[in-house]
Amino acid sequence: MSYVTDYEQDYFQWLCDLVQVDTMEKSWKLLAMTLHNIEFYSLVDHDDNRGYDGEELREEYLRMTNYPRYLEINGECSVFEMLIGLARRLEFETCDPFDVKDDGDHVAEWFWELLDNLGLKPFDDEHFYTFGGEDEVKERVFIFLARKYDSDGFGGLFPLEHPKEDQRDVEIWRQMSSYLFEKERA
Repeated sequence: MSYVTDYEQDYFQWLCDLVQVDTMEKSWKLLAMTLHNIEFYSLVDHDDNRGYDGEELREEYLRMTNYPRYLEINGECSVFEMLIGLARRLEFETCDPFDVKDDGDHVAEWFWELLDNLGLKPFDDEHFYTFGGEDEVKERVFIFLARKYDSDGFGGLFPLEHPKEDQRDVEIWRQMSSYLFEKERA
């Protein structure tokens, strides 16, 4: 059984590395673990696609590693996986392949912008418990998942200054598109 624990731990570390959970200055490992222990669910049509984006990370990881093909990472998509999958979609939607000045991968930047929009970026390991720890993180994630945030998207992933509709009723993909358009990043 320790073999299963090993590859699941390696997978979690791989996810952390994708979005730079550990930097020279700070670590957000406690936040990442909390997000990874919360199941992503969708209440709006088509948001299940964001969960599938997160689950695809598992397949990518297993293909890149030397773990036997019969191994699987089971369970529902975690919020951590979904946010990384969404950050990758944001990277794809905003990258300019012809921009020679672009230094490449912006997935971590997008991930941290999403966490900032959720109000979770301050929860580094040094301040995690000062700000309320796991309970506060879970509450903020619940507000996002249950769509209890403001109608303009504040408290969710994509706050808008000038929303055309109640963002609580809009799928994440359309919220993202409106956000990118409003920020002139599309």
